[in-house]
Amino acid sequence: IDDPEAGRDIWVYAIDRNMFTRLTNDAANESMPEWSRDGQQLIFGYVRAPSGLHAVLVDGSGPVQQLIDAKLNMRPSSRSENEHKFILEGCSEVLTGCDIWELDIEEEPMLTLVWETDFQERYAALSPDGKWLAYTSNESGQSQIHVRPYPNLRDGHWPISNEGGTQPQWGQNGKELFYLGRTHM
Repeated sequence: IDDPEAGRDIWVYAIDRNMFTRLTNDAANESMPEWSRDGQQLIFGYVRAPSGLHAVLVDGSGPVQQLIDAKLNMRPSSRSENEHKFILEGCSEVLTGCDIWELDIEEEPMLTLVWETDFQERYAALSPDGKWLAYTSNESGQSQIHVRPYPNLRDGHWPISNEGGTQPQWGQNGKELFYLGRTHM
């Protein structure tokens, strides 16, 4: 929830109890939470210090934990079928802007740069079978949707949109790709 007075915090809504529970409550702006596969945690980015990625138990029973301090504005955008891997957007004005990263939290959290260009790569979405990565890039001069094979992104490239597009999401069957266009979805 984005409160102009308090910043952005992470909340969960229990449908069965018709109740919101606030999981974070500080001056930092938390963004783009992503559920862990087991549904017990939310992984999210902090927009200011401490930067990097954090996790919180959805039942509110524990404190916010820092998973990794990346010195970047990191935001999870997708998770793999393997519950320990997340696809992230990492942005830095010092480096090449926004690029695509992978975080493996199976043992010691490990951050790996997956795709870096001189353009802005954002909103990466891994297909349900883990074989394709859709993302938004401005390499054509405007934001468009692209798809590449995952994890070997250099093995192919398919532009999907041609009139603008952002925030791709795969359908549950992995055969459909939805995204926001300038005037439509």
